[in-house]
Amino acid sequence: MNKQKTIFAGLLILLIVSLSFFLLQNHLNQSETLIGGEHSQPTQEIKGFQGAGAHISVHIEPLSDTEDALTRWETMSQLVELADSYGMKLSLHFSASPANFVLQSSIRLATLRKWEANGHEIAFHHHGQSHASWDGYSNDPKARFESEYKGTIEDLLETVSALPKGGVILSGSGTDEDTDWPTGVIYMTNGGSPPSSDYLISKIDTVSYNDQEILFLTKAPFGVDKGFESTSVEFIEEHLTLIEQNEYIGLAFSDTDIGKYFDDVENLFKLYQEHDIVTSTLDSLLGE
Repeated sequence: MNKQKTIFAGLLILLIVSLSFFLLQNHLNQSETLIGGEHSQPTQEIKGFQGAGAHISVHIEPLSDTEDALTRWETMSQLVELADSYGMKLSLHFSASPANFVLQSSIRLATLRKWEANGHEIAFHHHGQSHASWDGYSNDPKARFESEYKGTIEDLLETVSALPKGGVILSGSGTDEDTDWPTGVIYMTNGGSPPSSDYLISKIDTVSYNDQEILFLTKAPFGVDKGFESTSVEFIEEHLTLIEQNEYIGLAFSDTDIGKYFDDVENLFKLYQEHDIVTSTLDSLLGE
């Protein structure tokens, strides 16, 4: 009888020791989870870019009499080369005078059409009479009496339309839209000066000019010296995760200034690449 009691007591002690060891090990595993060990629960995935797309409009500004047109053309060539190296597509908004400069050279025109064939868009750009540097074109009858007057908006569009291979311009940007928005240009992009998400982020909207419905997106300035603050890469990064599925992120470059900011442009492209963002042209985004 005593022997049976001894065996029973031994088994009971072994059971207690085994149970204690199991509880201790379970406690250690839970502790390891709480402090982030290899068995910790995975953290919630950070929300990435969820937007519908991104676009960049490059304003190819009117040439002044004193400007070196060739230098600005070389800046544009470098910008397109940089964009191509990251797979980004640009909408190139030409004013009449730089369009004429391209048309004066078969080599420059062939280069521009090569850019077009590679997926970049040729669009129009206009500085109306309300702009600080009027380009000389207007459909306002009173403009004809101004010494700077060069022609109508139809004249401007005819010049720019000679740039693309197909002779058709679908997208544009500019001021004085009520009088000067050209017939047949059905996509537009406009924006404002402050680096505000009100301009950086937008949904497709519609507006009516000259009895035609225009689809448009907004854009924020980037890499410009126009007396106001440009949008920074940091500002853009902060807002990437705020963009909804039906929203677009838009930027505007100016060919007069962007050459001084190529490092920022490359950082922008790197940021976009990290978030799997590829910019598209206006006609491809709004024409879907």
